[in-house]
Amino acid sequence: MILILLPSNNQIPHLTALLSYLEQYQTAYYILPLWEFPEKVQLTFSPNDIAGGVLIHQGNRILFQDIGCVYWTYSPTYVSSDQPSEQPCFLEESLFKFGTFNRESTLIQEKLSALGSWFRLLNCPWVDAIDTIENHLYKAYQLGLFQQASALKFPETRVTNSPDSLKEFCEIHSRVIVKPCFMGAYATWLTPELLTPDKLERLKTAPVMLQSYIPGFDIIAIIVENLVFASRIEPEECVSDFRQGTKNRYLPIALPDDIARQCLSICQALNTHFSAIDLRYTPEGEFILLEINPSPSYWHVEQATGYPITEQLAQLLLKLHEGKSATVAFTRDSNRYFNRQC
Repeated sequence: MILILLPSNNQIPHLTALLSYLEQYQTAYYILPLWEFPEKVQLTFSPNDIAGGVLIHQGNRILFQDIGCVYWTYSPTYVSSDQPSEQPCFLEESLFKFGTFNRESTLIQEKLSALGSWFRLLNCPWVDAIDTIENHLYKAYQLGLFQQASALKFPETRVTNSPDSLKEFCEIHSRVIVKPCFMGAYATWLTPELLTPDKLERLKTAPVMLQSYIPGFDIIAIIVENLVFASRIEPEECVSDFRQGTKNRYLPIALPDDIARQCLSICQALNTHFSAIDLRYTPEGEFILLEINPSPSYWHVEQATGYPITEQLAQLLLKLHEGKSATVAFTRDSNRYFNRQC
């Protein structure tokens, strides 16, 4: 059986370390660069017999029936090329006959449909599955799932394209964060400069997501199976989104057991084996849930803290690859790497 690695771009900093562990465990793997589909990757499958599907890449032939597990480092641009193909597609004349479809976006949707169907039909463990990944793309919906799965609170949130509703939210909350509903930009302060008539008119182009600002410091908890690797983030300056900082410090901390349990409950509800949960710890000692990111970038956290995240990820993949079930419940080992409380 083969472990398939699906990097969504060629800038995955932890991939080399992960491969080292897989080789140490003598695990057969194959790296399939998604951005090369369909130009350099051939994909053939039938819903009638998904096990008989096949991938061909650089002369290598991989049968679906030989795939034991898939690890996907998701990126929203995983089917995008640096330069859109100018070569006509097989259905060029019928697809674009009347000029009613944008060519580039239509070709991307064709790729997404083929890959998405394969991802959903392939009967093997994924880290993580496409439906789990796509929950992250619907941020407001994801917050609703949190409410069902966990007792942790999250900030007051509103999705709107109404100028009046936006201004009302600002009147209710003294400080407001604004972010895209989907992704692609950092959260930012909603300042008076964004409340001018010209700026509010832009809501006709796209809605936004508003959240009340929660004072306190940021915590990132990397979850691998049922292990919780938590770090307090000390940004170089006061920013609306810690990811804007280029010199952040990551300090290992221990989450209280009940908070670690809540984090694992959320992961279980979202069916994610590997994720990063963003929390805010308030001056009153309360943990506030901000968001969860499946298939996270984590190398900077491992480098700063020494946490064995890559090693545990490799062991998780090996376990799933061998047909064993992942452990999702909280145990006394879930916090075993920590010795310092918040």
